[in-house]
Amino acid sequence: MVATLLSVWFASRFLDRRRFSDLGVHLGQRAWWPNFGFGLALVAGWITLEPVFASGIPGTSFVVAVLGSLWMYGIISIIRGKYVAQFGNLPYVNNSRFVTAMVIIWVHFKRVE
Repeated sequence: MVATLLSVWFASRFLDRRRFSDLGVHLGQRAWWPNFGFGLALVAGWITLEPVFASGIPGTSFVVAVLGSLWMYGIISIIRGKYVAQFGNLPYVNNSRFVTAMVIIWVHFKRVE
């Protein structure tokens, strides 16, 4: 713990050129002590945290489900960005081709889900 505090102090003082108190650690603040107490109880083993993350898909781990969701969001954002670049500013578009393209994308990704 001492090594961590010293390395954070060194980095903030000499790399960022700011005071240690600028990092938000103020012992005088009332909100700091409950957070410290919770962390101390957690480390001491008085409080245990149970894993609650589950994918909801049988046979699929939580990590795989999250990565799959991130992948789909990435693909959708790329396709949406392509159509924004093609059709201009989305709120002001009054174009039947744009609406048709968005419906096709929506139907495709609803089918994939």
